[in-house]
Amino acid sequence: MTTKRIGSSDIAAIAGLNKYKTPLECWAEWTGRVERDGENDAMIMGKMAEPALAELYKRKTGKQIELQAIKFPSPVFDGFVSVPDAFRFTPENKIDGIVELKTASFRGLSAWENDELPDPYALQVHWQMG
Repeated sequence: MTTKRIGSSDIAAIAGLNKYKTPLECWAEWTGRVERDGENDAMIMGKMAEPALAELYKRKTGKQIELQAIKFPSPVFDGFVSVPDAFRFTPENKIDGIVELKTASFRGLSAWENDELPDPYALQVHWQMG
């Protein structure tokens, strides 16, 4: 019996692209065989940085975004959820997109060298859009 939800942060691990978690570890969490790890320092710092990153995004793009932790369950697959970091709004105050805010440690900067979205984050964004 599945005891956990599957969210966008799990997708890279499912695809074998997460350097911190394997697909087997995800399965063991979802089936209740092991407890899901709590937040580590990097995850906590990433969440703490989201308001500052949102403000930087607003200043650089001129777009209005709002941090909102809204959980969207899949209407088709039980346990599949999406929780975007923020929503982007039109000047008429209508939602016109989602925003995923990311931080990287000094050691993780090489993944962004070509100014391209790294595959694990691309998968996460595709999941959020679904």
